[in-house]
Amino acid sequence: MVEIVKRKWGLLLTVVVAVLFMSSCSGGTQPAASWPGMTVSEGMLYVALTDGKVHALDADTGNQKWVFPAETGKSSGFLGCSAPRVTEGPIYAAPAVGNTLVYVGSYNGNLYAINTVAGVQQWPFTTRDRIVAAPVVAGDTVYLASSDHYVYALDAATGEKRWDFQAGDWVWASPLVDQESKAVYVATMGHKVYRLRLSNGTQEWEFTAQGAIAATPALAGDLLMFGSFDGKVYAVEASTGAPRWAFQTGGWVWGTPVIADGVVYIGSQDHNVYALDIEKGMELWHFPTSGVVRDTLAYGQGRLYVGSEDKTVYVLDPQNPDEPLWTFPTEERILSPLILTEKALYVADMSGKIYALDPADGTEKWRYPQEQKK
Repeated sequence: MVEIVKRKWGLLLTVVVAVLFMSSCSGGTQPAASWPGMTVSEGMLYVALTDGKVHALDADTGNQKWVFPAETGKSSGFLGCSAPRVTEGPIYAAPAVGNTLVYVGSYNGNLYAINTVAGVQQWPFTTRDRIVAAPVVAGDTVYLASSDHYVYALDAATGEKRWDFQAGDWVWASPLVDQESKAVYVATMGHKVYRLRLSNGTQEWEFTAQGAIAATPALAGDLLMFGSFDGKVYAVEASTGAPRWAFQTGGWVWGTPVIADGVVYIGSQDHNVYALDIEKGMELWHFPTSGVVRDTLAYGQGRLYVGSEDKTVYVLDPQNPDEPLWTFPTEERILSPLILTEKALYVADMSGKIYALDPADGTEKWRYPQEQKK
């Protein structure tokens, strides 16, 4: 009886998330057409913006190279709302880049392969439901998760399907590909994590959490870590799926753990960022923000960069996290992963703005689109 109640509660949580995710235009406020997502490759920043388009920008200057598609299609948006739907569906995840192609998944169930030079579509691959997860390119293969319950391995050049795996529920998290162990890890909204054989998608093990898993796991040695809507951060053995530890936060965990120097960093919808010992999962410290912290962490140069739904970027010294080294205000909430390079920290907010900041002090280098002069 207890198990039945748990399953019903888990289903209710998933339905609530779906309703929030696909909410219509009630209340007079139109939702954004998508969540922005970014990828940096060979001096270019590829961005899926809230206009439902993919923008190719010079990473140093923010100058636009091309936009896909070039022409705006019919309006539709969420459940018939009037937000633009130029790819015939919003985009909720970052593009992926491999060789001369950019891959982007759309809420209409299509994966588009776009030429990096001119922004011209080369081929589409159609799934049977919405694509929320970013595609992953590894070698000559693109790995794609869909809400149709399947994970696909595609030929990166042609889009031809090599294998697929039935995951039993929506897959909103990008697959984690580990070429060293020749494995793919898949997290689902049905509370499951699977390890698959890289060559053919054969299942090797599965782990069941107590809540939906909406973000990609992280791998450190033989330790696989992921967050769940049950508020926990889990660590399991990557080779067997055996549990190692679990840490309870005060809210849903909708983000990929960031791992550095033996520490696991993770955000929670309880507004906190947590630092955990990687071996035992014990809390080392937490830093409170004034908003939900999703999949919005980045680490580099001995610093932790945090984006929050309170419209602020926080930069922390992990050795002394009580006071931020600097902060930067954005126009809207931050829901998308931050991108950190040696030259810049890239931040996308829900207004459709991209900010390029100096990682050292937060000085703004450029923003896109540029402000129109009055």
